[in-house]
Amino acid sequence: MGSNLNTTSHAGGPAGFRVYELGRLKTGGSIEIIELYAGHMRIGLCSLGARIVYVDTPDRRAELNTISLRYPSAENYESDRLYLGATVGRVANRIASGQCDLGDHTLSLTK
Repeated sequence: MGSNLNTTSHAGGPAGFRVYELGRLKTGGSIEIIELYAGHMRIGLCSLGARIVYVDTPDRRAELNTISLRYPSAENYESDRLYLGATVGRVANRIASGQCDLGDHTLSLTK
C-alpha cells in the first residue's frame, strides 16, 4: 500500500494517515503499520495487536526522532511474549463465556 489515504490541514500542518506493510508473518499474512500524522508528529500502530511501533516527534533542535522502543522487524513482533507497545491486553475480546476469576470472585461480564 504505502500511499497517503487521507489528508486534511490544520494550524500545525497536514494531518492524516497512511498504511504500509511492515513485513510478513510465518503464516504468509502481513503485518501492516497504520501511521497517523499531524504537523511534525507521527505515530505508527501495528495491525498485530494495535501495538505502538513508533512515536516520532521533534526534539529540542527541531529534529524528528523516535521516542519509543521498537523491534527491528516484523518477525520480532510475531514471536514477542512481552507485548512490547501493546495498547490492548493479550485477552482482549477473548474472555470465554463472559466470565473471569479475579481473586476469590468470579466476575460475570455483559455478553
